Amino acid sequence: GRIYVGVGKDREPEGERAYRRVLQSDKADAVENYRKHLDEVIRERVKPVPFFTIEQVHLLGRPVFVIVVEAGREKPYSTVHGNDVFIRPG
Repeated sequence: GRIYVGVGKDREPEGERAYRRVLQSDKADAVENYRKHLDEVIRERVKPVPFFTIEQVHLLGRPVFVIVVEAGREKPYSTVHGNDVFIRPG
C-alpha cells in the first residue's frame, strides 16, 4: 500500500514549510531531515518492521513523501506504544 505524507485535508500539497513546522526547524535541509524522521518513526514504532521505501515526489512543485509498504507475512502490524493494530480491509 501507499501512504502519502505532506498532503492536507483539502488534498493540496503542504510543502517544505509543513516539514519545517513539524521538525520545529528553519533549516534548508528540512525535507531530507523529515524523510529521515519518517524512517526512524516507522522503524521504532511499528512491529514487526514492515518492508517499506520512502519516495519523494513533487505535486504542484511541492515535496510530498510516498511511503510504499510491501505486503508482509508477519501480520498483523502494530504500534509499540498503545499496541494499535493495522488491518487493511479487502
